[in-house]
Amino acid sequence: TPVINAIRMAFDELQAANYFGATKVSLMVEDNRSNTQEAISLITRMATRDNAVMVIGPVATGEAMAAGPMANDLKLPLFTTATSPAVLKPGPWIFKVTETADQYMTLLGEHVAQKKPKSCFTITIRDNEGYIFQHNAFRDTIKKGGVGIAADRGHTVHIEVLDASGAVAGAIDGT
Repeated sequence: TPVINAIRMAFDELQAANYFGATKVSLMVEDNRSNTQEAISLITRMATRDNAVMVIGPVATGEAMAAGPMANDLKLPLFTTATSPAVLKPGPWIFKVTETADQYMTLLGEHVAQKKPKSCFTITIRDNEGYIFQHNAFRDTIKKGGVGIAADRGHTVHIEVLDASGAVAGAIDGT
């Protein structure tokens, strides 16, 4: 992904400039597969087996909220780009490096309200705290701006996990 590529490039530049001096620094890249249990397992392994001194990620709110308590218990700094401020609740070892959804979704809602549509249809994914937070900030802002809500729907997602051959190896469903 572009974010991982940027981190690798920055790390390589720092190494080339001898920024870390005699200190041995390694960059590990792992994939939690957008799975909360995998995120918790990776945080645990990085802290206990790999002796990581910090983790950048998980990037999604759901995985960050799941891994945050473990990182905090292990006193492993976790830097996330998750959108919900709820990711900070586990404690002082969790850091959020992006603005919260209410900051940018409010601006979007104000822009839509200025266009004066009669009504708006909103939809969100119900099983992700970050998406719910974004949705509610947008919906509340356009309502405050006089835009009616024609429909407000929340859905969950069906995710199929494919094996190397492309066959369905598992599925996650919600209602």
